[in-house]
Amino acid sequence: KTIQVPETSQLSQNYPNPFNPETRIAFDLGFMDGLHQVVDVRVYNILGRQVRQLRHQTLTPGHYEMTWNGLNDYGQQAASGIYFARIATDAGYFKSIKMVLLR
Repeated sequence: KTIQVPETSQLSQNYPNPFNPETRIAFDLGFMDGLHQVVDVRVYNILGRQVRQLRHQTLTPGHYEMTWNGLNDYGQQAASGIYFARIATDAGYFKSIKMVLLR
């Protein structure tokens, strides 16, 4: 059985976009950045305020997907608008994508 491991880290565009009520966010962690990486994925509003922390944990290289259901850290529905998903790793990889929530 062949296992494909990404060479470099990458954050993909969410799908669907625009979305309601939820969207999928996918990212790859590359083996070039190390075998164990602390990964932080958060959602921010247009003003740069954190809306939701989706993941903060140590992961190994590979492909990962998660779903954001449009709720904030307090379980309340986020308003319609533009949001940014941001990934950061302790290996120094940072990237953001723009998402549109339509209620």
